[in-house]
Amino acid sequence: ATSFVADVTKMQDISDLANFALQKFGTIDIWINNAGITFPAQGLKIEAMDLEATHRVMEVNFFGTLYGSYKALEVMKGRKKGVIVDIISIRALSGDVRMGVYTASKWAARGLTEALQDEARADNIKVVAVYPSGMQTNIWGKEHPADYASFMKPEFVADKILQNLTQENPEEELIIRRAS
Repeated sequence: ATSFVADVTKMQDISDLANFALQKFGTIDIWINNAGITFPAQGLKIEAMDLEATHRVMEVNFFGTLYGSYKALEVMKGRKKGVIVDIISIRALSGDVRMGVYTASKWAARGLTEALQDEARADNIKVVAVYPSGMQTNIWGKEHPADYASFMKPEFVADKILQNLTQENPEEELIIRRAS
């Protein structure tokens, strides 16, 4: 294992990451887009939202996915092989008035992923959209939802993704819900 620090909102950082991976490993077989943020002022009316924070959510959640997918596709097309995994959110499938900006950013990422699935198929590149429901991550900061203890552990979600990817024909849309 190795690490590389990059800002998903900067295309140059993503290019540098891809180049680092190519130099270190010789190829990129799988690319996982998993950046996501929200902000604590969820549930505010539109006119009360912090527009800078809103812009940052879109930069990370949508453009981070776009930049990663762009670079991965560029590398994988030459080999006619690869897998791109976009960790999106259950919020991309059903809106939540309490999380309007986050939901909008994830709907945008979903639209991008669906377009990418169609584009990449001709080059034998698999694009998998993952829609997990509530997870116990630091996206919540210090203000965890009241039912946070019932949220899924990241390791559980990772296992579900691996189970899907190791199938002969992985599902393109993987919805992972927590037990109610």
